[in-house]
Amino acid sequence: MSIFVVHQNLSRSDDRGFVFLPDRFNWLAFFLPPIWALSRRLWLVFVLIVAAIIILNFFAMVFFLPMVWIYLLGSWWLAMAANSIEGLFLARQGWQVISFVEASDLVAAEEQFFGTYQPRPANLSTKTNSQTVTY
Repeated sequence: MSIFVVHQNLSRSDDRGFVFLPDRFNWLAFFLPPIWALSRRLWLVFVLIVAAIIILNFFAMVFFLPMVWIYLLGSWWLAMAANSIEGLFLARQGWQVISFVEASDLVAAEEQFFGTYQPRPANLSTKTNSQTVTY
């Protein structure tokens, strides 16, 4: 069972306004960090990964074994934090965390979430004696 973090873009009203990010180890980010960053369109992360690889390769000419271990530890950290990093970039773009769902896979998480999802009204307002009350 995995926990999925549900992000919603409030400016969209269709099903594409939701993103389900699993809170688990990301194997693609571990084995191929630049490919993971490109596939998620995380350009800043991609540039940082490539810069780190270039710097590690420069120092690997002298200290080969320590640089391999540093690369493996960095890849492990990135794989553990990959989905959280993606969530941070979604938050910077205006997406909001609205729910957490525990499910075995993405399809089950979507079924469980949309089975109980009650969309909030965009803007409720009622008029009372020349006053407008917004909820």
